[in-house]
Amino acid sequence: MLSYLNVFLTVYPEKSSYFVCILIRVEHITRKMSSIFERYQKGTSFTNWSERLGYFFDAIELIDSEMKKAYLITLLDAAIFSELKLLVSNRDLKLVPYEEIVQQLRDRYDQKECDFIQRYKFNNRIQQPTETVQDFISAIKVQSELCGFGNFKHSAIVDRVVIGIRDKVLQRRLLCEEELTLKSMEKIIATWELVRPNQVEKRPVKERLGILPISTTSGTYFEGAQRKHKTGYSNSICGFCGKLGHVTRRCFELNRLKEEKMVDVGAEMRTPITQANDDDSYNWKRLKKIH
Repeated sequence: MLSYLNVFLTVYPEKSSYFVCILIRVEHITRKMSSIFERYQKGTSFTNWSERLGYFFDAIELIDSEMKKAYLITLLDAAIFSELKLLVSNRDLKLVPYEEIVQQLRDRYDQKECDFIQRYKFNNRIQQPTETVQDFISAIKVQSELCGFGNFKHSAIVDRVVIGIRDKVLQRRLLCEEELTLKSMEKIIATWELVRPNQVEKRPVKERLGILPISTTSGTYFEGAQRKHKTGYSNSICGFCGKLGHVTRRCFELNRLKEEKMVDVGAEMRTPITQANDDDSYNWKRLKKIH
């Protein structure tokens, strides 16, 4: 390309400034595109990252394998680069093909769990509180691809969805089907999702608002809910202190006197008001109320 450009500039020297601007613009675009693609982060899928990198190479029309390898290595941090050298047995990376480097890193960072572990996760999967039925089915389908079910895959998906679904009414509806298949189940659920917004929900208001019930040994209550004790004494008048809002057995002053043993409460309650003396705190309070 540069040779053709030199010939063109020799024939048309007056166009040199124009082509210089074009080259600067192309270089700027190339650098900008190279800054778009992020480095690989440990803990994420290297397979997905390398596939996206392949699409990026197609976008910038990068075909040369050596250039791909150089670009890949520059997107790896120092720790991953050291591990890569160990994976290729300390060979010179210039002699290792690009495809082999990608495969070695895939085997290193995308270690697959055995089918038994995947089936354990599949069989314990239930619908989450904030998860829709459609999202739940999609997650079950994705998980089933890793379990090695073979021809039993569709039946396993149906069983897991029926068992793990949160809506018990919909669950009973699915159980009423004699020959429930994956296709018929999805059709029933799709229809149910369309009809359900028009139905009146009978669940508690707090649960419909997303506040989940918490079960304890003392009962079931909603998170954040506070129990309010209703005494029923708001209109009662205490027979001891004469105040409104409580009864005698719940009177604070009476209980305080009992604890301090200042008076014989039982005897004073039986004493007429006219026989009160100044030393009797109980009768003094009663006289004060009367006068």
